[in-house]
Amino acid sequence: LCSKTKPDIVILDWQQGSTLNPCLETLGFINREMKIPVVAFWWDHVWDEHIQVSEKIRSFVDLNIVVDTGSFFPKVCRPETYLFLWTPQDPRLYYTSEGPRDIPVSFMGRMEKIGRKAAIAALKHDEIGFYQSGGQRENRVSVQEYAKIFRRSKIVVNFSQSPTGSRQLVGRTLEATLSAALLLEE
Repeated sequence: LCSKTKPDIVILDWQQGSTLNPCLETLGFINREMKIPVVAFWWDHVWDEHIQVSEKIRSFVDLNIVVDTGSFFPKVCRPETYLFLWTPQDPRLYYTSEGPRDIPVSFMGRMEKIGRKAAIAALKHDEIGFYQSGGQRENRVSVQEYAKIFRRSKIVVNFSQSPTGSRQLVGRTLEATLSAALLLEE
């Protein structure tokens, strides 16, 4: 496909465990033989297995963009090839709304992660008007509904501590603050 279309750049979104990721030979051909720059995005770079993959393919990647944590920098060989950014958010979805803030406290995301169930149960127990639903993986709601809940929330709860012990700047932090909700973390 690259030989046929001759792109100026290749964007790589490596998905751990996917059979759709390119093999090393393909990346090498694209980057070294065809001289096409490769930029890789890493969404959960707190996991050592993600860091190991990025290190494995580093000779074929010109720039790694990491959108959740800077804690990986001491673990990589060439930190100068990494750029720490944040998750891009659509301003048509996440904005300050003139509508009612009728949800006192909300959490949108997976409950399965460490410590979340107990914290959410405590918030629900206090009967403060807590709303909880899924995010992108668990009890999915549309992205429009997801964003609307943030615009209706006064306070959004977030858990920045990952199971690896690192802190993450997950998309929820930006989604909540762009929607003018108070962000409450550990």
